[in-house]
Amino acid sequence: HKVVALHHCGGGCSGNLGVPASVIYYEIKAFLNKRVTARLRPTLPPVTPPPTAFPSVGPPTMAPFSSCFGSNEEASVKIKITTDLYPEEMRWDVTFSDLSFKANIVKWSGEGEDYDPKSTKVVERCLPRDCYVFNIYDAYADGICCNHGDGEYIVRYNGVKVADGKRYGAKQSTMFGSCDDNDTSPVVEGA
Repeated sequence: HKVVALHHCGGGCSGNLGVPASVIYYEIKAFLNKRVTARLRPTLPPVTPPPTAFPSVGPPTMAPFSSCFGSNEEASVKIKITTDLYPEEMRWDVTFSDLSFKANIVKWSGEGEDYDPKSTKVVERCLPRDCYVFNIYDAYADGICCNHGDGEYIVRYNGVKVADGKRYGAKQSTMFGSCDDNDTSPVVEGA
């Protein structure tokens, strides 16, 4: 190791002034870089992947999962919406139904501002097993297809498709769920 002493006396010194720092700057820099580099980048042996016993067939797939699985009191409601170029014109809600399409108790809703143009979003909730209405609205009254993109929506109740659409004008409503004893068939109003 070298010992370096820098001396500065403001110009009034006589005798040995030592070695100017500029002379040994590059030696110091090279020495410090070696030490820093050695600490930051440890030398590791190369890693070789183990041989595969089975050929690759792609990622595994799983059956659809619902957080309501096994519940007799709740049902999964999954809504998939692919937007057109103007998602801000769209909004939707799920309301409790009294079987007359006049119910107005919103259980769940979504706004177009929450969506990006020409994107797909899937949302899911567990709701009590009951009768509901899915309403989708479009402020421009052209739905989410086809003049400004190929949008669509799909609603599933416990994995069963109960509503879908693309061109629906200003509003489309679909009744679904446990509206009768075991009825999950959709009833559509508006188009």
